[in-house]
This record gives sequence, structure tokens and C-alpha cells, in this order.
Amino acid sequence: MRWGERFSDQMMRESCGCRIVWGVHFFVRRHDVFNILMGVLAVTAVIALTIGLPILRDLRRKAIDLGPLHTFVLEQTPEFLAESLAIEKAQEAMRRDDFNLLEWEIAEDDRSQAPDGSQDKYLSRNTLNPNDGCLMFVNNVQSQVRSVRIQLHGSEVRCQVWRHR
Repeated sequence: MRWGERFSDQMMRESCGCRIVWGVHFFVRRHDVFNILMGVLAVTAVIALTIGLPILRDLRRKAIDLGPLHTFVLEQTPEFLAESLAIEKAQEAMRRDDFNLLEWEIAEDDRSQAPDGSQDKYLSRNTLNPNDGCLMFVNNVQSQVRSVRIQLHGSEVRCQVWRHR
């Protein structure tokens, strides 16, 4: 090779074992590739654990606080969730979850209205869906509070008791 003559790609590969991609000269050994991949894997694992553990912890905590879902099938489909129907089914859900209803009383909450315009005394309705609401039960002896979420879906009423933290 003469002075000033450029190396060809073939000559470059033969001289140092390098790879040329798009005119850029790379010198990467196999163990370097392995180390880079292991580093990327470690960073990915740390990110996944940082994000995933709090989510899993929150889901576990919520599962402890929620009772089973109770579904009641009605003979007729009501126009909307009436407060009396919500109270009846919420109390039945409390009974099924082994709460003594003599110790629990329904807390008043008159912030919402039924679709027919009547004022609710106990049921707190979802503002976007009047067939979804919540009743709060208070045990003054043990200073405990439980809520029951009530949802009307066609001719089914679904109730779930949950504990406040």
C-alpha cells in the first residue's frame, strides 16, 4: 500500500477485526455486547419493579378492603334505582357478609336526587349514572364505618361492602 492510499473496507476488517456500518468504524467484541445487553436488562428490571410493586401493593390492599360482590336478580326491571330498593339490597349484602344489622345504622346523606326529582335521604348517587350509588353504615359502638356500593344493571342489583381506612 502506498502513502496516502485509503484503506478499503476489506483492508480495515482484516487489520483490526472491526465492522464498518454506514461509514462509521465500530470495534465491538462479543463480551461487550453481552455486557451491554445485561445492563439494559438490569435497568429494565429496576424500572419494572419501581413501577410494579406499588401497583401490586395497592391492589392487595384493595382486595382486603372489599367484600364479595353480591348480585340480586329482580322479578321486574325498575325504571331507576329507588332509594328503598338500594337500602333493602345493601342491608341484605351486609347480612350476607356477617354484619349484625342491629349494631349498624345508615348514615344520612341528602346530597343527591332520584331521576324522578325526589330527594334521597341516605343514598349518595353517582352524578353521571343515577343507577349507581353508595350507602354508608356506621357502628357507633365499635367506631367503624362500612360503605355499600349499589349498582342497578337492568333487572340485576349488584352490591359490594367495603371498609374505609
